[in-house]
Amino acid sequence: MTLDREITFRLIRMTLFLALGALAIFIEAAPVDLSATALPSPDLLLCVVVFWALRRPGSTPTLLIFALGLTRDLLTDAPIGAGTLSLVLTAEVIKEYRGWIASRPFLVEWLAMAGAALAGVLLQWLLITVTFGQPPYLGQLATLALFTVAAYPLVVFLLRWGLRIGWRKRDRARPVRP
Repeated sequence: MTLDREITFRLIRMTLFLALGALAIFIEAAPVDLSATALPSPDLLLCVVVFWALRRPGSTPTLLIFALGLTRDLLTDAPIGAGTLSLVLTAEVIKEYRGWIASRPFLVEWLAMAGAALAGVLLQWLLITVTFGQPPYLGQLATLALFTVAAYPLVVFLLRWGLRIGWRKRDRARPVRP
């Protein structure tokens, strides 16, 4: 009986993660300002994936993250696969260190997310460069990473206090693993 209940709640959490990921994609893809001087929108999907992978890793299967990343790449005319790969790799690394991050202050989580955002844009730049495409300027990518890092506390606030998704007590009590 409890196994069925756990599976049901996991499916509900996965559906909520998928809905929040889709919302992040559509907010990113919305044509707000298309001028050449427009500032980039933050990578909200990365913010949602990092938040959810830290707090509910069982509800963020790699296939679901891959599907969200691929959908975003297709809808935003990004190089197909580059953003998806960086999103999947980021989620897996974050999941690996979540016990260590959970036992630290929010600043450590924010810095981990900042490192993930920076590594993601550098990986995308490298993949585009290696495939002989015209990569975006590193300054533009750094601005995107900066906007993403700045948006993360807002995403955390909305998900933590709006949807009441927090750390589990057993995550906070885990032994520290560097």
